[in-house]
Amino acid sequence: MKKFLNKLPMILVTIMVLVTLAPAVRTVIHNITSPSSSSSADGTQEAQTPAKAEDSEYFLTWEEYVEHHGFTQWNWNDAADAIEKIGLHAADLYEAGDKDQAYQFAKATYWGYYETTGFERNTMTYISGSRVSETELQFTTLRKAVKKDLGADVVREEAEKLSKLLHEDALILSPEGAISGVGQTTADEQYFLTWEEYAAYYGFPATDWHDAADAIEKVALHAADLYEAGDND
Repeated sequence: MKKFLNKLPMILVTIMVLVTLAPAVRTVIHNITSPSSSSSADGTQEAQTPAKAEDSEYFLTWEEYVEHHGFTQWNWNDAADAIEKIGLHAADLYEAGDKDQAYQFAKATYWGYYETTGFERNTMTYISGSRVSETELQFTTLRKAVKKDLGADVVREEAEKLSKLLHEDALILSPEGAISGVGQTTADEQYFLTWEEYAAYYGFPATDWHDAADAIEKVALHAADLYEAGDND
């Protein structure tokens, strides 16, 4: 007991030294084990996020994208390029470990661009409803790849598949890359008030329900175009 009491002051001093040095030791260990942090000029630690370094070039909406690039006229190839850009950015963010932000950009490909540009509507009108369904499924597949954490390779592959579909459609909608009259009716576009006239014009040998649905969608959207143009009759 006497020996213990003789050593007690030294033990207390040792404990006090350890308590004093603990914060500094934790800081050193944190700096060694955290390669994503670096010191600023004043010695403070700043978190580095390489994947977000160029986020100022990516936008969640088509409106922001157009404003940033100063577009006064554009075509469907421009729209496809914009969607491709943020789709691949979503893949980059996912690969960098930012799953939440990647999901936001994956969602934006559809809600922020495909719908708001009129891409979806014009694809349905001038290509087909089935093509819209195929493309919408790919938008969903991309989102699910991120949401379900299917891996960086899968996410990038789905983003590239989406880009391919959109660029194929853009070449049909803007075959010459025209920057005027985006989505407007072409000279040979025809509309009919009856199914019989429609089927006869396009030479359908028999009724197919997909063709019928496409025809109804087409004239309904044409009615919307006419209304927008001021032709209420």
